[in-house]
Amino acid sequence: MESTRDRVPPHLRWLVVEQDCAEYTEIDQAVWRFILLNLQTTLQQTAHPAYTRGLAASGIPVERIPRIDEMDAALGRFGWGAVAVDGFIPPRAFQELQGLRILPIAATVRTLRHLAYTPAPDIVHEAAGHAPILVDPAYAAYVEAIGRAGVLAFRLPSDERVYRAVYRLSEIKEDPSAPAPEVARAEGELEQAVAGAELSESGRLARLYWWTAEYGLVGTPARYALYGAGLLSSLGESHSCHAAGVQKRPLDAGCMDVAYDITQPQPQLFVAESFEHLGAVLREAAGSLAAAAGGTAALEAAKRSEELCTVVLGGGRARAAARELSVEGAFRAGSRVSGVIDRVHVQGDRAVAVSFRGGATVSAGGDAISTAAEPFLLPLGAVEGPAPEPGREGAWSVGPSRIRGRVERVVDDGAGGPAVAVVAGLHVETPLGAFAADRSALPLGAEVDTALPGAFGREAGRPTDFPGTKVPRRRHPDARDLDLLRLYERAIESWRSRAGSAVVPIFEAIHRQIGARHPGEWLLRWNLLESLMKIGEDEALQERLQEELTHLEVRYARLEPIATGLRTLRETVRGGGG
Repeated sequence: MESTRDRVPPHLRWLVVEQDCAEYTEIDQAVWRFILLNLQTTLQQTAHPAYTRGLAASGIPVERIPRIDEMDAALGRFGWGAVAVDGFIPPRAFQELQGLRILPIAATVRTLRHLAYTPAPDIVHEAAGHAPILVDPAYAAYVEAIGRAGVLAFRLPSDERVYRAVYRLSEIKEDPSAPAPEVARAEGELEQAVAGAELSESGRLARLYWWTAEYGLVGTPARYALYGAGLLSSLGESHSCHAAGVQKRPLDAGCMDVAYDITQPQPQLFVAESFEHLGAVLREAAGSLAAAAGGTAALEAAKRSEELCTVVLGGGRARAAARELSVEGAFRAGSRVSGVIDRVHVQGDRAVAVSFRGGATVSAGGDAISTAAEPFLLPLGAVEGPAPEPGREGAWSVGPSRIRGRVERVVDDGAGGPAVAVVAGLHVETPLGAFAADRSALPLGAEVDTALPGAFGREAGRPTDFPGTKVPRRRHPDARDLDLLRLYERAIESWRSRAGSAVVPIFEAIHRQIGARHPGEWLLRWNLLESLMKIGEDEALQERLQEELTHLEVRYARLEPIATGLRTLRETVRGGGG
């Protein structure tokens, strides 16, 4: 049986890392466990029903950070898989993997400082947020389809600048040691990148993904359930999203006109009628893609993107496949030329010639026929002159362009599009210039079906190997953090190895050390309180811990989920659910 790692395309394997579970500390485990325990309680009545059943079904334990290989096996029962990645990965790579029903999961876990919310990808968000709802077939189909749509959407050069600025800011904000001036500088860089950015169709789809898969509600604006991963993985926003000041708007394709800030709580949210409704909105959005429009419009979008693209030639099959979000169908539907478009020459409303900078690859069927040196000029239009036949020297007119050379062989594209001639002594003259080659493949009688971002198959890019990188990486805490870690380790070891009242004197000693050396530490206090409440011991210490936690709630201006944690203890442990 093919594994999920085997399904990762060769050009994306450099992104897949190995999860090193031994590097998760007891503080990491405590962060995970606190979030999951509290989310379970908080979301029981507010999340979509698929969330609760999906947690266990997708291989996510509450008591420890999940193993991504176990999640992969569990998701396999629903036609999905999972791989570990190292934080942010390029947006199109993320989309391509989801389009293949592969969930990329960042193997790091957020710091205690950002327990309630982190702008950086982490295993809480991507495992506990994204995975559970995939057990719903309609929702899983939507995530797969929007992933495929993302592969077919053109970017603009400004997209890369915004992506790098977001990446930098989220990483800095997640770093507890980042100085305030560095955070401010990164915020300014993002503001500058966004201010100068033109919205691409890839950016518009990213907004649809954000307002659905990340921050979506389902139902009606008055009566809704949470399903977006950003809500399902954030103790802060899973609560604050219900505030009257957060506008609830019916979902439609207009959400793609609404910007978002990845580092801030969302001021409005969109409500889908159902998961099937998500598919209808996506189909409308996909119909606006340049790849679905085809022809000269797609060529112009490809040129403006300044990225590797594929011009598909033929009678409309690639365009139709793009509208259906069939990535393989779009790329395989005709003979094609892959490269970076430099110029497009239009006569009337038809493109008659295209130039590629840095060379191009000519393909038909499943194989690349040749790689042409720079420059490469593609004449477009009907062939005038004798039909190209192997062994024949000839000259042909193609629209306003002229071609001459000796045909060595003719390759049928296998999809009803123009044949590709391999020509020796090729000389081409077009309105965009001329080029000559000792030997090159050239589609003849070509009309543009559409243009697609990127390439596919053998010409998609250099195959890469799995890097063997292990995540999370080993950390080197300072003396203070190491001391705190030792207290966590002592507490959990005592809980596991001692029964009942035997842990009480150890917990009392740990409590004294927290007060003396880590007065602002709240999560370890919460864990001590939970344990004591479960065994019904040392009510005096329980009372002191609750008082200290309540004081810290005020000290941290209610920005830490301490009150949420205390409420969970009252509802589960004292209420008999622990």
